[in-house]
Amino acid sequence: MNKSEFLKLTEDYDHLIFDFGGIFININYQNTIDKMNYICKSNKASELYGQHAQISIFSDLERGKISESEFLSQLNNLLGLHNKESELKLAWNSMLFDIPSERIEFLKELKKNNKLYLLSNINEIHEKHISTLDNTEEFYSQFDKIYFSHHLGMRKPDSEIFNHVLDDLKIKASDAFFIDDSIGHVNAAKDLGIQSVLLHKQNEFLTSNL
Repeated sequence: MNKSEFLKLTEDYDHLIFDFGGIFININYQNTIDKMNYICKSNKASELYGQHAQISIFSDLERGKISESEFLSQLNNLLGLHNKESELKLAWNSMLFDIPSERIEFLKELKKNNKLYLLSNINEIHEKHISTLDNTEEFYSQFDKIYFSHHLGMRKPDSEIFNHVLDDLKIKASDAFFIDDSIGHVNAAKDLGIQSVLLHKQNEFLTSNL
């Protein structure tokens, strides 16, 4: 799918809902796993966390059920470490890279004819880190509303977060178009009647440099 095909696909929808990681911000989950494995001198991190499967503390962090300090302390213990929280925080943030300016320019183009929303499974630690990156303020300003899982106490692919967004915006599922890089999230939205598309890395009009 190229840029013109995407615009054609969304032309009948006023409300576009985007995921964040892997769509706009360059992200590499393996980078974090490798750094954590290096810290604990084993492959324990690989067993605990990945893009598609993870133990509950990662989901709890994304839902805001545990704090930054609680998460780092629990992770420290799970990896068999002692007082390595500060190093683990650096490793946790190391999956996040940049928000390329061309993606912001694409949003500016879309904003001329659409309402834009950001819906992300994101945690307190990552949100703080992203706020220090170049382009973040300009990027956020392109959206009419931003929904972050740890503020809402719910996360994708659970239906409640999609229903919350629809109710908050006072729109029907058929009025929205959802874009994500996770097939599980896309299918969950489709099950609710939201037109959805899986954005692959080869869709370079949005994901160049990934």
